[in-house]
Amino acid sequence: MEEKDMAALRAERQRTINRLGAEDDFGRGFGYISGFRKDRYVGMFYFLWHGQHKSEMPGVYNVSELEKNDLPALLDTGKNPKSPVGAFHHWGKPLFGYYNSEDPWVLRKHMELLCIAGIDFICFDCTNAREYWEVLEVLLPVMQEMYDAGWNVPKFMFYLNTCCDEAIARLYYGSGKGCALEKEGIYKKGLFKDLWFMPGGKPKIAAVTEEGNTSSGTDAHRVRDKEILSFFDFWESQWPNNTFYENGFPWIEWSRPQPVHTQAEAISVSIAQHNLCPFSDVLLEPGIREKMWGRGYTSRSGADHSERAIISGANFEEEWQTALEKDVKYTFVTGWNEWAAIKFVDPYRNCIFLVDNFNLEFSRDIEMMEDGYEDNPYLQLMRNVRKLKGLQDELLPSSMRKIDFNDVSCWKQVEDRYIGFIGQTPRDFAGFAPGYHYKDDSRRLEICEIRAAHDEKFIYFNIVADRPLAPADGDEAFMNVLVGIDGSENKGFRGFEYLIGRGRTDSACSVEFFGKEGPTKCGQASFKIERETIVYRIPKAVLKIKGSFTLRFKVADNVKEPMNMQSYYASGCVAPIGRLGFIFRG
Repeated sequence: MEEKDMAALRAERQRTINRLGAEDDFGRGFGYISGFRKDRYVGMFYFLWHGQHKSEMPGVYNVSELEKNDLPALLDTGKNPKSPVGAFHHWGKPLFGYYNSEDPWVLRKHMELLCIAGIDFICFDCTNAREYWEVLEVLLPVMQEMYDAGWNVPKFMFYLNTCCDEAIARLYYGSGKGCALEKEGIYKKGLFKDLWFMPGGKPKIAAVTEEGNTSSGTDAHRVRDKEILSFFDFWESQWPNNTFYENGFPWIEWSRPQPVHTQAEAISVSIAQHNLCPFSDVLLEPGIREKMWGRGYTSRSGADHSERAIISGANFEEEWQTALEKDVKYTFVTGWNEWAAIKFVDPYRNCIFLVDNFNLEFSRDIEMMEDGYEDNPYLQLMRNVRKLKGLQDELLPSSMRKIDFNDVSCWKQVEDRYIGFIGQTPRDFAGFAPGYHYKDDSRRLEICEIRAAHDEKFIYFNIVADRPLAPADGDEAFMNVLVGIDGSENKGFRGFEYLIGRGRTDSACSVEFFGKEGPTKCGQASFKIERETIVYRIPKAVLKIKGSFTLRFKVADNVKEPMNMQSYYASGCVAPIGRLGFIFRG
């Protein structure tokens, strides 16, 4: 594809992302932006280790469940099979299950979510001298495919620390062994160069280069290779308890408010901070729980252990406010999907310790979880990213136009077009540990694009799939449309008031209102299917639209649990994913 055509393709997909809106469970919403600033970047700490440390991942052990149901096993410093020492323990359960980081279904979901959120780069956690090549062999082609399809997928870089001279050599030259990617290396061969994060012309990397930086345990392992030193644009590996480097790249801070590293032009934003290290001491040491900076902690109120403070991310919001005030070039967020920590034994105190995460309050993941905080941290992330670098503007209303309901070709002139993420394959992959395997084939089609229009009496949606549409009789999960009207006092179902598409006859379907007792029929809409296209015509009167309006809508096919918003992230084909909605004004 020619460069100008690719630029147009990217602009069109970005327009789709610009017209996304949502509101979280605390009434904090976001809406239309006209684009992103080019001089601000938001990065995300991303973890590749799930299922990769075989001997230390013999099973799944959930600290939150153990803390509630079998505390003696959790505290046991011996060889308890319910909670073995030396094994990774999850603090909670991810929405996508206890997954393996090589699962392409999960990786594609992650990249879609991070792309939509406006994340510019992901930083792979390789701080323990493991590069997780088998995961990269799956993930980087997925990212490349999405990039080639015109999406502004996050670019990538690495965060190195322990034995970073050896790790960076493998990334640059290759190791000559292992999987194909490890043998070749990435950088010297120029592999996946489209995806390198290099805002200044050289690929960024975080590593130990300063003499005396003891973050890696010994000065002997700092980077000295001249070819490598001249190739990369380095940030100094910055630990919160180590010497403060102006060129340090902070993944977390143990001071409030978090400082700016002026040479690096970087600031850290994290969900929670293990400032008194380790997090597990909140259970073992009297008084520590009041001083540790969990998800509900703020400088003003101190430790707030209430469900509202934890789920709303009071700590995260305070860190974001500092970043917004400082407004520096690079904001680095910790983190997306850490989830697990090794259960160790402290030989001096003869007690367990888990350093980086422990339970819902004392953990730092944003990725959606099953129950608990659900998708609230993700929506909080997206709202603040848009505050930081979004170009605030007003979406111009779409003029009324004549739509011939029986002529699909008339839609070619409709400019309100929304593009769907396509390419997801059925899920069928091993999980985190032996005995876990995940399968999902609920995505039976791809939603390629949606166009919206209106005239004096009706709202229209034209939905195009990747294959001919032939709904089975009684299929209530076929191509449903959810609609929410801005300004309505009714919050309905997570911001959506109406459900269109069930109760289908030959040419009509129900419009249902989400009330306290669930969806109840309040009217009727018309629909027409022609090969890969379905068109809905919904009376404005049924949606209580008079005059000017702004609405959010989404299309969902074959969602497993239609009254569980989390299922809109994890099943079927949904555009846009999860709680998000496309914005349309008229």
